[in-house]
Amino acid sequence: MANDGHIEPRIILSKTDLISPEELARLIEEIRLTGISARILPLSNMTGAGLDEFRAILASGRTYCLLGSSGVGKTTLINRLVGREAFDTKGVSSTGEGVHTTARRHLLLLDRGAMLIDTPGMRELGLLGTSGGMDATFKDIGDYSTRCRFPDCTHTQEPGCAVLMAVKNGN
Repeated sequence: MANDGHIEPRIILSKTDLISPEELARLIEEIRLTGISARILPLSNMTGAGLDEFRAILASGRTYCLLGSSGVGKTTLINRLVGREAFDTKGVSSTGEGVHTTARRHLLLLDRGAMLIDTPGMRELGLLGTSGGMDATFKDIGDYSTRCRFPDCTHTQEPGCAVLMAVKNGN
């Protein structure tokens, strides 16, 4: 979705204080193994780790948007950036997960001139009318698909499907 909109995506791994450095490194490696090349920024709203790096990303006059599931720490991150509890958050649930709090979008002007949009938690993300962004994001699959036996291969069950063979071989 970001690629289709000509937006540079960033992956923010929040709540890194809840796992070991080794587990964090393993998760980042798993992300990389899927072919995702977006910049990854681990951070913790509790310890402050990664917050300076996040601030450094935010350029004056540019607009940024936080997207993610409910309870991942988007609003808490904004409160940390503005230096006060400007927006309501709730504690974690009995399962240790964050609780949905934000009910509407907020556009904030940060002290260095960057603009940041806080959004309610997403329940799903749909891709409609995508083309170039999907091709760029999944270039490896597109490359394999040119080697399929049939030009109209759906990559689900056809014999001679290069995509299915790549999956089977761990490629």
